[in-house]
Amino acid sequence: MSFRIQMLGLAVIVVFAGWSAFWWFAASTVDEASADAIRNAGNQGMAIQCGDRAVRGWPFRLTLVCDGASLETPDHRVASDGLRAVAQVYDPTHLIVEADSPFEYSGEAMPGTLAASWQTGHASFHLRDRAVDRASVAFSEIGLNTEALAPLQAPKADRLEVHVRGSEQSLDLDVALSIRTFSAALANRDLPEADFDVAVTLTGGRYLLVGQNRRFLEAFTSETGVLKVHRALLTIGDAQVEISGRFSLSPAGILNGDPTIAIADAEALGRELAGIPGLNMEPIRPVLSAISGFGAEATIDDRPARSVGLSIRDGYVSAGLIPLGRLPPVSMPVTE
Repeated sequence: MSFRIQMLGLAVIVVFAGWSAFWWFAASTVDEASADAIRNAGNQGMAIQCGDRAVRGWPFRLTLVCDGASLETPDHRVASDGLRAVAQVYDPTHLIVEADSPFEYSGEAMPGTLAASWQTGHASFHLRDRAVDRASVAFSEIGLNTEALAPLQAPKADRLEVHVRGSEQSLDLDVALSIRTFSAALANRDLPEADFDVAVTLTGGRYLLVGQNRRFLEAFTSETGVLKVHRALLTIGDAQVEISGRFSLSPAGILNGDPTIAIADAEALGRELAGIPGLNMEPIRPVLSAISGFGAEATIDDRPARSVGLSIRDGYVSAGLIPLGRLPPVSMPVTE
């Protein structure tokens, strides 16, 4: 065996041993830090449980594993059957969290307990300057069971995704929501299945990522605060409804805005809505007929549609010169 090959083999062994030692040191640091975080939380009135805590993932990942995890405060409690937090050794600013169902939440703001189950559930967080810059949460085959949604029964979806991204030039936050094959029951009758797609930009929304709710409300209800709805799309049967526009909220919770509503196949939408228990269709049918007959030409996903522009001023809603009613002020509870 040549000297060069021997040196190469020795170098591989040294690198392997050095990397292993570094990984075990990093794993020990993560374990100690998690233990300190649990103790510090206890000193602040919170109780965190991480059953059979362990750090795994050698050689390139650091995975904190909890076989059953819970967080309890005087007002709230959340619990999951299992939790795994994963960080890449070579990219510690990217954190992946996987949670096992069932999941339970209880708190003062919600009657009873929220129970959720899913096939897969994970979240991804990208950090910048020690704060969340981008985040994604995704669940497959998710279902909820809670009294808080009554009279809605057994809501579930094939897939639910939420993506948030902070702006690099401002404190605005982009939010995208996607729900596929949502279904539920009302008064023991199945509701029509539906898909939802929402994309919005929220003034001051980055404050929410660091728990500064009061500062977010101050920014959002200022003169420059706005909720820009790029698209809010409901697909129900053969019908589609799309809302876009800008909305603002005063410090007193009064809504203003200039939304546009487009409908593809108003007749199909009327049929689907008529199948919802307890929904009074008498005031809805003439509105759908008016939009279908007199609305401006538009498209939704390359489908022909009709649209109408609305005006919301100090809570009063109108379509052109036709008044449609008044929206009540929005309640804005603030917690830090």
